[in-house]
Amino acid sequence: MVSAREGYTLVSPLGEGDVTVRLRLHAALTAQVRAETPNLVVDLAGLAYIDASCVQVLSRRPCEPGRGIVHICPWLGRCRSGIG
Repeated sequence: MVSAREGYTLVSPLGEGDVTVRLRLHAALTAQVRAETPNLVVDLAGLAYIDASCVQVLSRRPCEPGRGIVHICPWLGRCRSGIG
């Protein structure tokens, strides 16, 4: 689910993004923010479904100067970009 790449860290949730995985997703993203990951990419391509609980987790991740987060939603293109 989490892998370091050159210049960014990739978080790739798989399966269904619902209330049963909300806490794990929150923990994975929070750990990366606390580790001061410079750029965080959340690739949602592996999700068959995402509900409001996981959307809420994704929408509450902080973006700080010099750091960013990108959500990749293959069915909508880039949902939100905070890099740059």
